[in-house]
Amino acid sequence: MGDFKELIKTKTAAKRLLFFLFGDIILLFISAVLSIYIRFNFKIPLELQSFVWMFASLSVIVKIPILYLFRLYNISWRFVSLDEAIKLVLAITVGEFTLFIILLALKSTGIMDFLPRSVILIDFLLSMYLVGIFRLSKRLVSIVLQRKITGNNKKKTIVIGAGSAGEQIIRELLKSNNEYYPVCIIDDDRSKLGMYIHGVKIVGDRNNIEKIAYLFGCDTAIIAIPTISKKNLNEIVEILQNAGIKEIKALPSILDIVNDRVRISDIRPVKLEDLLGREEVKINMENIRKMLEGKSVMVTGAGGSIGSELCKQIARFKPRRLILFEIDETELFNITNEFKKQFPYIEIADIVGDVKNRDKVSRVMKKYHTDIVFHASAYKHVPAMEKHPDEAITNNIVGTYNVAKSSVENGVEKFILISTDKAVNPTSIMGASKRFSEFIVNGFNATGNTKFVSVRFGNVLGSRGSVIPIFEKQIKEGGPITITHPDMRRYFMLIPEACILVLEAGAIGEGGEVFVLDMGEPVRIEDVAKQMMKLYGLVPGEDIEIVYTGVRPGEKLFEELLTAEEGTDSTKSEKIYKAKQKNTPSMGIIEKYIDQLVVNKYDRNKIDEILREIIPTYKKITID
Repeated sequence: MGDFKELIKTKTAAKRLLFFLFGDIILLFISAVLSIYIRFNFKIPLELQSFVWMFASLSVIVKIPILYLFRLYNISWRFVSLDEAIKLVLAITVGEFTLFIILLALKSTGIMDFLPRSVILIDFLLSMYLVGIFRLSKRLVSIVLQRKITGNNKKKTIVIGAGSAGEQIIRELLKSNNEYYPVCIIDDDRSKLGMYIHGVKIVGDRNNIEKIAYLFGCDTAIIAIPTISKKNLNEIVEILQNAGIKEIKALPSILDIVNDRVRISDIRPVKLEDLLGREEVKINMENIRKMLEGKSVMVTGAGGSIGSELCKQIARFKPRRLILFEIDETELFNITNEFKKQFPYIEIADIVGDVKNRDKVSRVMKKYHTDIVFHASAYKHVPAMEKHPDEAITNNIVGTYNVAKSSVENGVEKFILISTDKAVNPTSIMGASKRFSEFIVNGFNATGNTKFVSVRFGNVLGSRGSVIPIFEKQIKEGGPITITHPDMRRYFMLIPEACILVLEAGAIGEGGEVFVLDMGEPVRIEDVAKQMMKLYGLVPGEDIEIVYTGVRPGEKLFEELLTAEEGTDSTKSEKIYKAKQKNTPSMGIIEKYIDQLVVNKYDRNKIDEILREIIPTYKKITID
């Protein structure tokens, strides 16, 4: 079977060679004859009639071998590119120059006495044009036919952005089998108006979108600007929605595009994270690299939303070893397989373990000579912890204590705790447990050589249990969307942004700090829900109802990032601040309260009483 396929390929190549060979012979002959006729305005003197046929024959005899030497008969001309075009120009140039030298030699020997140089120039231009068009003809015809046949069966698409990415995506859309057909281009650069990219016209700027969508009958838009700012993205999406465009796609950030090459697979729907996320922050990558490169790094809760993203970003800085510590064996299995494929140059140690088991934590740190620890393991859902306060005590508080104490005992260089805005003036057992965890980290910072740092931030978009996936599910089910209160507000941050800032905070931390990430402006949850509905092409309040369910136990309407007595100091990073801490308890006091909490972990009233003693700002909210 293999021999048969090779035979077919050989026959196909032979046919292609003969086809182009005979085509070139005819075209080069015609080019030479035409060049003389053009030189004499199609009135050739009788004495030069014989020269016409000699010149044309010589042109073919000289140029065909040169085209062959430049391997112009080994190319699949369906996919001709700039490289092949350059080869063709060089081959014709060399052929014409060789022909001129031969004619010059013939004249000097007296064999011929006529050599008009203008004929050589005209022949050069005609040869280039005819041979080039001959090779492009098949591709040009197939493109025209394909556009005519398939254009009517595809989604008429506005491409926004006439830059490099826009050009690449239009080229890909036109030549591949996909569901989109670009009918026009929008670009705010007025100097480009009226220009064409691969036959698609630039017809206006964003102010013309509504009129253009109507005139062209567009139902889809692709925003092909990887460097677009969040402000501009929001504005364009709103204009497209108002124009009745139901399907809005976009290219990812320029940082996510491999080798600056745009592919159709890069196109994805505009997500809420794109609109709510803030402008990219400047990060000192060198500081992070110094902290992580060549180190043995352990991440607890490695299978979670934050933990897994932390691991991905840590891996990019080439640690010697990445220790994935996770209680959920399924999540651990999945992330381990992913990382082994993505980062084959890093040793991956996958550990099924529970932070409540201090002996296991310590043995893992010792075995793998751990240098850096990121403690992301925690129970984070407020209502769940209100029902099970014992788990908040044993996992969030005792678990943090176990990992921190093991870090000191095993000579870990740096320990970074992932904290939360709910730790500030806490109103829930979850928030109080995280504030207590910050106390633990501060307490241990004074007991050994390990540097302990806490990083506090708010909600991350798309994390498990956050409102985004919940709203998505409710929208797909046809509603209603449930919101606890119309005035409920939250800080939001993209998971990758939060994690890279955690790494930078860890890098600049010298021990004992509680860093606060700049979360931007808080967002009303109701506005988030309405924006998501619009992205699905739905009208809020008409297509899907919004239902208010009431504030749940332990919830605040508005989260804070600093306690009443705290202020902040700036740091080397524009998006990271350092909380000014006062009256943090010593390690002895902390351990005394941990013992009390463990003994009374099933008595909620006693738990609240103990927590209020060590966290004066803790105020439990009770919902009637």
